[in-house]
Amino acid sequence: MQQLTIAIVPTLAAPPEGAQLVIFCDPRGYVAEIDSSMMLAAAARYAIRHKVYLVPERFIAANYLCLCLLSPQGVVIGAQRAVHLNLSLREHNYYRDDAIRPFDTPLGRVALLVDVDVNMPQVARAAVEAGATLLLSSQFIQLYDLYEDRVRYGAINAAVSNGVNVAAAAGMGGIIVRCDGRELAGFSEELPVMAALDPSRCHADRDAIAAGRRLLTRHRPLLADRPAAEGGRLDV
Repeated sequence: MQQLTIAIVPTLAAPPEGAQLVIFCDPRGYVAEIDSSMMLAAAARYAIRHKVYLVPERFIAANYLCLCLLSPQGVVIGAQRAVHLNLSLREHNYYRDDAIRPFDTPLGRVALLVDVDVNMPQVARAAVEAGATLLLSSQFIQLYDLYEDRVRYGAINAAVSNGVNVAAAAGMGGIIVRCDGRELAGFSEELPVMAALDPSRCHADRDAIAAGRRLLTRHRPLLADRPAAEGGRLDV
């Protein structure tokens, strides 16, 4: 696939013509576990009807906050549980996953970033080290805490720091960023947000990333413990 057209739309709104991958953008924090099966059934019907890949709303399953990707046949081809939780969710005692798990699709190797995981650099880096070429994020942000730069730079940092394509829905808006950090569709609350990218284009040099991490690990005691010239410590 040379070009992938991604659209971020309100939940269940018809996708723009030409969209191949749709991410639902919703104002609620998540779909409760009691309603999750009904939501996923509606999402599967949507994917089949519009012949698109679909990332539906965030939902609770087995006491985890989850996100999934459906095929145009309405089948779940990948899912991810949140590695980190929004502070507003911690009072519910939801469980957290211990790793990000990218999966192979016809769109490339995809990683799903659930809610605040898009703002955690270590999660995006782990996804890319595991081979991800496309990061898809869906996040809930309270209206009083929703501002453009928070969403923009979360997505841009994930893309440019890891050389990977990113599409992110947040609140009632979205942004699509190319692997070099260029905003193909800048953050907007005027949905749909839509852009085309080359899913095979990825700047991430995983060998270099791994070598750099090994180098930092090997020399961390020197960097962290050696007294600085002024007599202090150099913290890393």
